[in-house]
Amino acid sequence: MKPHKHLFNKLLLSFILIGIIPLLVLTLLGYTLSSKILQDAIYDEAHDSLIKINKNIETFLNEYKTIINIMSKDYELHKILDGKVLLEDYYYEINEKVYFLLASKEYKFPVYILDREGNALFETSPMPDIYNNNIKHSWGIFREMEDNDNIVLYPERFTNQMGEAVVFSMGKKILDVNGNHIGYIIIDIKRNAIVDIINSIGTSKLLNVMILNEFHYIITDANYPENEGLFLNGEYRNAVLENRKKIYVEEGNRTPNLIVNYTYEPLRLTTVATVPLNIVQKNNSNIKRKILLSCLICLIFAILISFIVAKYMVRPIKKLVASMKKVEEGNLTIQVNLNRNDELGMLENSFNHMVNRLKESMDNTIDKQKRLRIAEIKILQAQIKPHFLYNTLDAIKWIAKLNNVKEISIIATQLGSLLRNSINCNREFLTVKENLNLINNYLEIQKIRYNNKFSTKINIDEEILQYHIPKLILQPIVENSIVHGFDNIDDKGTLIIKGYKRKDIIYFIIIDNGIGMNEEELDRAIIKKSDEHVGLYNVDQRIKLYYGEDYGINILSKFREGTKVIIQIPVKCDYK
Repeated sequence: MKPHKHLFNKLLLSFILIGIIPLLVLTLLGYTLSSKILQDAIYDEAHDSLIKINKNIETFLNEYKTIINIMSKDYELHKILDGKVLLEDYYYEINEKVYFLLASKEYKFPVYILDREGNALFETSPMPDIYNNNIKHSWGIFREMEDNDNIVLYPERFTNQMGEAVVFSMGKKILDVNGNHIGYIIIDIKRNAIVDIINSIGTSKLLNVMILNEFHYIITDANYPENEGLFLNGEYRNAVLENRKKIYVEEGNRTPNLIVNYTYEPLRLTTVATVPLNIVQKNNSNIKRKILLSCLICLIFAILISFIVAKYMVRPIKKLVASMKKVEEGNLTIQVNLNRNDELGMLENSFNHMVNRLKESMDNTIDKQKRLRIAEIKILQAQIKPHFLYNTLDAIKWIAKLNNVKEISIIATQLGSLLRNSINCNREFLTVKENLNLINNYLEIQKIRYNNKFSTKINIDEEILQYHIPKLILQPIVENSIVHGFDNIDDKGTLIIKGYKRKDIIYFIIIDNGIGMNEEELDRAIIKKSDEHVGLYNVDQRIKLYYGEDYGINILSKFREGTKVIIQIPVKCDYK
């Protein structure tokens, strides 16, 4: 127990020091930098708010740009502006279209449609006098529209006939189908809508937000409307012009402000926000108190947690657990070395002994499975050889009895070649070319036996001739086609053998026009290991043993229509 106690004391002291030292450092830094961190946080939040305000304004204005685009392309409006029809004939239709487009909008801003000379053809509110003066002198928004075929946003502050403050004029010159200028369409954007967008951002309540045009005139001041239309204060203007990240400006005896600005190029507007720094000063003392209180609480928790962790979590146990996890993942070479003489040392020895025994057991199992697989393959090969040898000897016997001619020599020669290759167990795999030679030997024998009752067509891509495949997987299928397929047909049989590669798979296809199989025979041939089609079953099982269940043979057959056998072998498992 003494080693454990000693380890516990060391761990306890280490954990307490690890907990206290960073805590003291962080407390000192937090106490020193709290004001700066808070100022940076306020700046970042204010900057993000300005970006949101500008994007919200753009989204808001895009809704009214859509109205201008739709009306500027209106066919009936073009006819009125071209003088082809009278306004009175289509006034109701134009009015209905404008009010329909405004119906879904929260703000029903005034819409004005003017002819080329500036005469108001249609207006939802009395047109301000400022537009009459501006078009007369080609000034303001009219000059902007003349120089631009797209929609223009012109910042200008004035009070309309209804006593409402307007901060933007949005307009576009109207072109006919030939590109001729025939009129204008203008929408006034009121101040209250822009202020509502500014106030919709929650943090804007702590900010004083101003929107400036490109010449630094104040278009909108959310909190101080009396400043609108004035040139921006000199200190603020210098800060915006220099585009400094943050500026602290002292305005007389007033509280210093943090200035944040953001220029939104698509609208050519600059949004400026000022934040009174007394917010930082008020919160700074609170933050300091909270930091000290948090430090004290964290210190207590650090000591308590260090005690618990040191008592219940010791390093040797963690090492054993990590080693056990590796064993669970399949790593049987892992060995634990704790160098201990206590119970943990005994646990270490037991663990290492268990892993060694488990590895030996796993190696024995794998070796047994490998030898079993080889034995199964040998047995399957042995099943095919006597079956074929019997048929060949039967052919020799009948030819000798019936013909007494030289064919016996040919059969004996081809049979000898076949037997030498099939009996040789040292080579489980032959090239496709060598397998074809065996097939040709076999076909020579069978053609003599069946008196040329069938013909053969062999089409093997040269690309696959040097690939290695298991020995005697094609011959049993060819034998099945001849012996079972052509025996009961009156016409001359045709046997087609194809071979090719697609992606990473070699395909062999053996087709015959023999008697075929019904569904019951087809089921027995590949599943029930019938005596009639032992070759098909054995070939399929051998391929699956070599390459896995995804490969083997597929049989397509109909009674009296022939049989098609497809063999699939992976290229990536090209044995030699």
